[in-house]
Amino acid sequence: MNQERVQPPHPQDTAHAVTALTRRLAAAQDAAEIRLALFESVFQVTGARQIALHLLAGETAASHRCDPHEAFRIAPVDPLADSVVRQLAADQAPRFWQRQANSAAAAPQTALAVDAFDSYIALPLAAAGVAVGVVEAFDLAAPENAARQTDTLRHIAAPASLAIHNNLLTQAVHAAQSEQERAAATITRLTADLDSVAASLQQTQAIVDASPVILFRWRSPDGRAIRFDYLSQNIAQFGYDRADFLQGRREWTDVILPEDLRQTLAQLQAYSVGTANSYTLQYRILTHTGDIRWIEDNSNIVRDERGRVAYYEGFVTDITERVAAEAEREHARAELARQARDLQIVTEVSARAASNLDPNLLLDEVVNLVKDRFDLYHTHIYLYDPQHENLVLSAAAGVIGLQMLDEVRSIPLRQTQSLVAGAARGKTAVIENDVYSNPAFLPHPLLPDTRAELAVPILAAEQLIGVLDVQSDKIGHFTPQDAAIQTTLAAQIGIAIENARSFTRAQRAMSDLNELTQSLTREGWENYLAAKGQTATRYLYAADQPDSGAAALRTGELEARTMPATVPLEAALAQPLNIRGQQIGQLAIVPETADVDAETAEIVAAVAEQLSARIENIRLAEQMQMALGQTEEQAKRLAALNDMAAALNAAKDEAEIFAIAAEQTLQIVRGDRVSTAQVHARERTATIMAAAGADVLAPAGAAVSLEGAGALATAVREMRIVSRQETAAAPDAVRSLLVVPLIRANTILGAINVGSTQPDAFDQNAENLLRQIATLVAATLENRQLLNEARQRARREQILRQITARVRSSADADTIMRVAVQEVGRTLGRKTVIYLDDSRGA
Repeated sequence: MNQERVQPPHPQDTAHAVTALTRRLAAAQDAAEIRLALFESVFQVTGARQIALHLLAGETAASHRCDPHEAFRIAPVDPLADSVVRQLAADQAPRFWQRQANSAAAAPQTALAVDAFDSYIALPLAAAGVAVGVVEAFDLAAPENAARQTDTLRHIAAPASLAIHNNLLTQAVHAAQSEQERAAATITRLTADLDSVAASLQQTQAIVDASPVILFRWRSPDGRAIRFDYLSQNIAQFGYDRADFLQGRREWTDVILPEDLRQTLAQLQAYSVGTANSYTLQYRILTHTGDIRWIEDNSNIVRDERGRVAYYEGFVTDITERVAAEAEREHARAELARQARDLQIVTEVSARAASNLDPNLLLDEVVNLVKDRFDLYHTHIYLYDPQHENLVLSAAAGVIGLQMLDEVRSIPLRQTQSLVAGAARGKTAVIENDVYSNPAFLPHPLLPDTRAELAVPILAAEQLIGVLDVQSDKIGHFTPQDAAIQTTLAAQIGIAIENARSFTRAQRAMSDLNELTQSLTREGWENYLAAKGQTATRYLYAADQPDSGAAALRTGELEARTMPATVPLEAALAQPLNIRGQQIGQLAIVPETADVDAETAEIVAAVAEQLSARIENIRLAEQMQMALGQTEEQAKRLAALNDMAAALNAAKDEAEIFAIAAEQTLQIVRGDRVSTAQVHARERTATIMAAAGADVLAPAGAAVSLEGAGALATAVREMRIVSRQETAAAPDAVRSLLVVPLIRANTILGAINVGSTQPDAFDQNAENLLRQIATLVAATLENRQLLNEARQRARREQILRQITARVRSSADADTIMRVAVQEVGRTLGRKTVIYLDDSRGA
């Protein structure tokens, strides 16, 4: 059978579901309404194909099956004697079975008559420590979510168990009342016939003595003492001998509990002096052993012809069990109402928290709401700082809370003297109902009246977010139900905090993206206008000169009459042209009249919006074409760099390297003149090694001083590229100059000078290309120098080997010296002499 997939309820939906079920159960009139409400709630959680409910006590002890997919049809079934139901009720623990996950285990033997099922959840129902039943769900819609569904069913089971238990108690009370009414009717009838039916006296006495009801007749001659004329034998159930009362050895007022005596006598006096003929009183008495029992005194007041009280007759019934049942029922009702109220508060706080996307405001609102709605002494929230492993006080209720926040209070996660840290470490609620008896309690001087504390971890996806700490000024204030409610609330707070943090991060990212977009748009327009050699352009259309516009329409080309942006324009309506929040221009209208109507303003705004988008598209298209052109140009220049590298490697000496560098740089950088120089750092001079281009100013071989503030001197001294704009009167003079030093291992080898007769001829791309050329040339020069040095070392080593070999082949000193002089002189091409020092008289 195809089933509707039921998703596991959200924690906030769980709270709503439990609240709705609680209200519905509170209004239920009988067991059938309770069963239907429970079946519908279980189906909402599990989507089960079939559901069974087994009640284990009272007149409603039975098993029922519900088919949710057949309009929630409910039918009774026969339970098995030794089924899983009895075992679950005894164990008081839920059970989950799934054929796929528990293939080795047999399916549970249950009372439900179904052919087969693939998944199963059973949950015991208990109230006041008594098992009242078991609910079973078969063929779950989403068995993979059984753990969360079981947890939700636990929340549903609590009010359902109470409702079932209350229904059982109500039946018991009704049965007891019916029994009492039947007994009262019997006793009244017997008492009325007592004087006239002497023959049945013995039988009546036997009935009375066998019943729990105590019959009496008494009078009070002085209005204070009670004298019994008759008292049934079953007064012995309280441990008393009726003779003590009949003979005046014991007063009935001695039996009444002292705390109830004054009120009871006052009520009796009020009935006696009035016109009432009967009354019913409930009060407590002491048994002979000192136990306290509740009794109900139902009396008829027999008056004489003057209306004065002649005597009282009636019966007393022990109602202790009934009072206890009513008290338990009232407690259950109060607990149910409290749970409904608490869940309503959780729903309210959760909704308020979820609607606030500012983390700080969210926390402030939560702590104050929790304190006020739950009537607590104080509430605050610690947030976890994983970087420092601290719990930082982030929100606190009231004026005291503001003072605590000013202290910048934090608690180390590992601190043992802290209920807050303990709850965070254990990720479970911690209750201390007498804080000063617990050494782990960490008192605060601003909260001197704290007597009970409940610390609940705030978790999101099992990750610690912080701790919700609530405090009361009453010892014993918190219960396990409070811990469960606050844990549910903390889960909602954790989700709200994570949502607020995510929203803040998203807003920050969106703001950064907007700023980046605006910055890119602004830079794009600046570069676009710079490439056109303009900073701003104004286009003017005059309505009294339509010919210009008509020509533009005919040719399709803009006949722009540009005006400087600084020329003032009296505009009655100015609409900015915006692209992604960045203003790129303005559309202004100068009407004949000063007033501009709303329709005109709306038209101008619409035109401005479309115009902005169109201008931006045109700008992007043009910049893309420019970028493509630059890419092609860059590819050509890189190919030229590769060719230059090959030519440099093939050069025979340094002079050729400098010459190739000058020629190739002129082609790559596109200047008018290029020269290369070799730097002599010690002499503070440079020699022009090669020059290329038109009208070379300094020929090859010319010496240049590196003193002063010239571009070459600056580049060599500061070891950086230098770009300068020169002012010259001659048309062919250099107006743009670019000098880059040739550097290897912090050593200046030379420089490349590029000049152009055009102003601002070199952009950043030209500088980057020149740096690449300089690196390539410097590396080639260094390699050539290293090669020359290696050759010189090899030659010297060869000479030394030759001289050493000739010297070692000689046998006497004269020959050795003569050979050494000859070989050294021939090798070096110099006259060589050896002097022997005989100053020591050798």
